[in-house]
Amino acid sequence: MSGNSPLGQLLDIYSLVVLARVMISWLQLPPNNPVVYYSRKLTEPALAPIRRLIPPAGGIDFSPLLLLLVCRMLRGIF
Repeated sequence: MSGNSPLGQLLDIYSLVVLARVMISWLQLPPNNPVVYYSRKLTEPALAPIRRLIPPAGGIDFSPLLLLLVCRMLRGIF
């Protein structure tokens, strides 16, 4: 059953936070910027284990992509 469940909405919001973190990394804002700080605080607990399984290749970090795919799969359930 997929729809507008609270968990599904939370997954949508979290996906946006992950996407924002990727875009912020391109801007190379200073680490003490509040947007950088909170985006890392919210996403790093999920990204760190993925990075241990799939380390960055050629300087490209694929962990956010994998996390977004997992969020989309879970969203299909919830």
